[in-house]
Amino acid sequence: MIGVMNEISNILSFVIPVRIDSQERLRNLTAVVSWLERTHCAIYILEADIKQHIPQELYKSNSVCYTFIKDENPCYHRTKYINSLLSMISTELVAVWDADIITPLENIVSAVNQNRQYGETITYPYAGKCIWLSAKESEEFCKSGDITTIENTQSSPIIGRPFCGGAFIVNAERYLSICGENQKFTGWGPEDAERLRRCRILGHKANWICTGMAYHLAHPINTNSRYFNQEMADNMRREFVSVCCMNSVELKEYITNN
Repeated sequence: MIGVMNEISNILSFVIPVRIDSQERLRNLTAVVSWLERTHCAIYILEADIKQHIPQELYKSNSVCYTFIKDENPCYHRTKYINSLLSMISTELVAVWDADIITPLENIVSAVNQNRQYGETITYPYAGKCIWLSAKESEEFCKSGDITTIENTQSSPIIGRPFCGGAFIVNAERYLSICGENQKFTGWGPEDAERLRRCRILGHKANWICTGMAYHLAHPINTNSRYFNQEMADNMRREFVSVCCMNSVELKEYITNN
């Protein structure tokens, strides 16, 4: 596995946009970074908040690049910061990663190989299922860093339909050619589903790997883990429906004009 990881480190970088809104979020981020460092890939963390919450110990490794942006807006504009991170990266592939997501390392290798072999724009490093771990399971993994502590979980998937968030790997050039993240999604909302639909409407490939789970570490559901307010929720739902109703010609024109 070490040899394989050294191979993908030349073509893959991880980006983690984050706002630390609880001790659990910081704990999760610490565990996720430690886990992803096993890939030997560069990891870029962008923290946007009123003040810095991530301690220097988390990014003292040479493989971790940390950026802080002062942002006093209580609504965390995640899509904007993902696009900022994408503009910083020079590797062929970029893994956009939530601060609370764990996948087996072999999932990441499979997704990288699948993306390159089939010319995909987006590849999900799991087979459509993400398990929301209990507080106890999350604590056990964060303390041990041992994925076997969660692989036999009895917890249920987050949603009944195929999951398309949490972590995804993009071919940077192809993804940016379809506008990257849609910044009209200004907070938590249906941006994950919009990303998948937009990609496919425009004739790009977006697929899951065949086997393997993703695991979501537990944290409190705070302001930026739900719709920020009703007006923003309505606006983002309208944007999602609008994009989904367009054909490829209409969507290309919409992207060009916006």
